[in-house]
Amino acid sequence: MGDKDGDGFVADATYLRDSARELSEAMFPMRQVAQQRDELMSRLQQLGTQWPSFAQQSQNILDETTKIMAAAVAKGESLAIGLLTAAEGYDEADRAAQEAVTPPGGPPAPPASTPDPKETSGPPAPTSDPEETLPTPTPGKSPEPSR
Repeated sequence: MGDKDGDGFVADATYLRDSARELSEAMFPMRQVAQQRDELMSRLQQLGTQWPSFAQQSQNILDETTKIMAAAVAKGESLAIGLLTAAEGYDEADRAAQEAVTPPGGPPAPPASTPDPKETSGPPAPTSDPEETLPTPTPGKSPEPSR
C-alpha cells in the first residue's frame, strides 16, 4: 500500500515480515540462555562447595537474568506475531481492494487517460515509396504548407 492520499501512511507487508523474522532471530541467544538455566544452575551449585559466596551470588544473577531474558523473548515473540498478523491484514486489504476494482470475469479496464495507440496523431506512417508522400513542386509556385 502506498501513500496515495499524501497522509504519510505507508504499509509494506514485506517489511513487516522481514522485521518479524529479524526480531525472532535476535531473540535466539536470549532464548538459549533462558532454556539452559537449569544446566547452568547445576554447574554453579557444583562451584558452591568450593566458593559458596560466589556460587550464591552467581545463582542470584542467573535467576534474575533468565527471568528478564524469558520476559524479553515472550515480548519479542508477541511483537513478531503482531507484525506477521499486520502483514497478513495488509495483504488481505490489498486483495480485497484489487477485487473491488476488477470487473467480474476480467482484469480492470485501462485508465481513461491512457491513449489508444491506434488513435495517436502525428505524421503519417512512411510508405514504401518516399516519392508518394512528397508534393510535386510546380515551377514558379511555392508549395502549400501541410495541415
